[in-house]
Amino acid sequence: EGPAAVVGCKVATVKQRHYAHHKGRLSVVVEKRPNESYPELTVWCLCRTCQAVVTPRKPVSEYTLQYSFGKFLEVSMYSSAVISRGCGHSVHRDMVRCFGLQNLVAMVEYSDVPVFEIKRPTVSIAYNSELATSFLDTEHDQLHGVGSEERRAGKECRSRWCPNH
Repeated sequence: EGPAAVVGCKVATVKQRHYAHHKGRLSVVVEKRPNESYPELTVWCLCRTCQAVVTPRKPVSEYTLQYSFGKFLEVSMYSSAVISRGCGHSVHRDMVRCFGLQNLVAMVEYSDVPVFEIKRPTVSIAYNSELATSFLDTEHDQLHGVGSEERRAGKECRSRWCPNH
C-alpha cells in the first residue's frame, strides 16, 4: 500500500508527512534510492490505477520552482477535475507525483479520508437532596470536629431551649 507499492521496490523510507484537509490527505514519503541519482530536481508522475509512468522524468523548470510548497499542496488537494493526458485517469486521485534529487525520491499521493461526525452525549444531572444533605452534614461534622452524638444533643438542646428555632 502507498507510493512504494506503485514503484514496486523495497527501499528505506527516510521520512513521512501527511497533510489532511476536509475529506482528503496528501502523503509525502521520502525514500533513499542508492541505485538512482538525480543531479538536479527531477519530476515525473506514476498512475496508481494502470501502473504507467505517465510523464517522463525531467528537470523541474525555473518557473515551477517559484511556486511555494503550500501552493503545491493546495493545487494537489483541490484539482479534482484534471485528467491525465498520458493515461486518462484523474491527476488528483490516481497519480503519484515523484520528485528526485541525488539519491532521494519524494512521492506525493492523494487519498480519501472518511469523515466522522462527533456527537456529544446529552447533559443530564441527577440530584438527590437527601444524599446531598447527608453528605453536607458529614462534611460539616468532619470540618468542625463534631460527631453525630454531639450534633443530636445540640439539636435537642436547641429545640428545648429555643423552640422557635
